[in-house]
Amino acid sequence: MQLNGKYLSKNMIFFTLTRFLRIKNDFSFDFFKTALYSKGAKNNERCNMLVQFSVENYLSFGEETTLSMLPAKSRKQKDHIIHCTKGKSVSVLPLAAFYGANASGKSNFVKAVDFFRTLILGEIDTIKSIPVSLFKLREENTEKPARFEIVFKHEGILYTYGAILSSKQVYEEWLFARYSSFEKKIFERVTDDDGKTKVQAGPILAQSINGKQKAVDLLASILAPRKLFLTECLERGGVSALLKPVLFWFENCLHILSPMTKCSTLPIRAERDEKFLEFFNNFIVASDTGISAIKSMKEIFDADKHLKDVSENFKRRLLGDIDKIKALKTGKNALLAVYLPGNYFNILIDPRGEVFYVQLSIQHKNNKGKDVPFEIFEESDGTQKLMHLTPMLLNALQQEQVYVLDELDCNLHSLLSIAFLKVFLRGITQNGARSQFIFTTHDTNLLDSDLLRRDEILFVEKDKDGCSHITSLADYKVSDGLRIGNGYLYGRFGAIPYLKNMSKF
Repeated sequence: MQLNGKYLSKNMIFFTLTRFLRIKNDFSFDFFKTALYSKGAKNNERCNMLVQFSVENYLSFGEETTLSMLPAKSRKQKDHIIHCTKGKSVSVLPLAAFYGANASGKSNFVKAVDFFRTLILGEIDTIKSIPVSLFKLREENTEKPARFEIVFKHEGILYTYGAILSSKQVYEEWLFARYSSFEKKIFERVTDDDGKTKVQAGPILAQSINGKQKAVDLLASILAPRKLFLTECLERGGVSALLKPVLFWFENCLHILSPMTKCSTLPIRAERDEKFLEFFNNFIVASDTGISAIKSMKEIFDADKHLKDVSENFKRRLLGDIDKIKALKTGKNALLAVYLPGNYFNILIDPRGEVFYVQLSIQHKNNKGKDVPFEIFEESDGTQKLMHLTPMLLNALQQEQVYVLDELDCNLHSLLSIAFLKVFLRGITQNGARSQFIFTTHDTNLLDSDLLRRDEILFVEKDKDGCSHITSLADYKVSDGLRIGNGYLYGRFGAIPYLKNMSKF
């Protein structure tokens, strides 16, 4: 088996052994990258923010639909707004809560962001075709390409990147940057129906490669029609340092989380990061989960002891891969995440070849007041979800990140969801945190004007053709005394299921 290692830092490589470790929805909140970001956003503004995302003719979005994180004019809760004056001045909202009936398109919007991100990062196989799911409920749409465009700010530069594509090819692609008042073209790409690609480099891209449009032409001539030019440049490396910040933002600042997202590096982070372990304990204990403490356990790896409940086949393969990693002699720490039903731990291989078992020990008090250790899989689904989301929460408070989560309320009590959002917002309003959190939910208890601004509440609804559209509560005239949750359930804002003749059942 070929081992695929990913550098987490100068002294840590993270190996994902996908052949037999089926880790689904893995979101590795690795603390090793913390140094790359500002710990005090007030002192060092990096301005990593999502401004806008548009999608057209993808899944249930038959027409162009846009999520805008720009705030509406309002005198209320101005402290929610994140301001970035570095470069082109931009102000954005820290939250966006998507509401809508089942099958309205909420999750499809998350999928659209995820698809575009993974396509850019080269994580989707496009050799035979681009696996883009077009809108199917209008015949004319099946012959049209999909369109994606994202506007984001990174290191004070406002970028606009987009692409028009079908399963057959990428038709158009563009990247613009706004450094101050004026937008400048970095590149524009056009591919005709015969698969011939032309890329026009803007002055700043041409200058970064010594003014040689020929270098861009050469790259365009060997570019596969189904591959993004940006992806090709990023994979080849050395084409232009101008494009590296764009990759960095998509890879390190934009994160997509599913309802079942797991943090596979949770044990090692708790073992290595004392501040995280303290925050982890305080938040989980305060959440009334019945947990009295969470401890990190690290000991010399003993296969007979630590793998006693796994199959011999799995044990043999895992030990074989540990030997392969040791044989690489990278001179760095290597981390393995093992996530199995009823078992969840990390294996750390240090530069000397020593192998360690790292696990969480979750403590509960018995009727005599003594600590009793539990495994993470012995906790409820809601407690497990909260534990796996806690690293995201701390990262959001310490760094400048964009998190997109489908179904915040899945397995979480309303009061826990509210508490989670309050901690996040307190970081924004009182401590200068600058992250953004976009999520879908059905929990109407979050529809509280004291918790969320009106422009932070979004509704997703399908029209008669099955096409999803997004509207904001800020688009409606709402009296200050209205209970938004009740108004929503009564259908005032749409985006609810309209039940027909249910009494006959």
